[in-house]
Amino acid sequence: MPPPPEDQPAPPDVPPAAQAEFVEPPHSRSLPELLPPGAGTGRPPGFEPDAPAAYWIWQGPQGDWRVRTTTARSLHVFRGRLHGTTGSVVNVHPTRTEFRDRVRRARDGWVFDFRSAGHADGFTFATDDNGCLRFDLQLGGGPEPKRIFVGHDEVQPKSGHFIVCPKGKAP
Repeated sequence: MPPPPEDQPAPPDVPPAAQAEFVEPPHSRSLPELLPPGAGTGRPPGFEPDAPAAYWIWQGPQGDWRVRTTTARSLHVFRGRLHGTTGSVVNVHPTRTEFRDRVRRARDGWVFDFRSAGHADGFTFATDDNGCLRFDLQLGGGPEPKRIFVGHDEVQPKSGHFIVCPKGKAP
């Protein structure tokens, strides 16, 4: 940006707004549901960036996992936890995050918090042993299992707290 003409004062430097303190999502009190082995394989066919508010979770052909959230132009809050049941979650990479979106390491895995409207947000990751994953997800402040789609068959867990394993693996 060119400097202002000498007869006009320079615009003041405005620091970015402070982010609210990150508060980790709570742990579910229920036991996690175990999805069928291989349920997470392949991209859910209904996943599109402008799809209604939902979680879309799948394992790609190279073994990496994807978590995506959609909102259909309405603001929604997605919060959750994940961790490997036998190994560690590694190589976590956010895909499209804004100022208030967060993905961070926690004592027992990873936690995230997205405020999204009108596009897909999410992250990609792997496990160091191609093992099972435990998810604990919330949409808008609570579990919304009817808005969770796992793998090509769009398996819907009975709660937001579930375990998904690659085919041939067990938790």
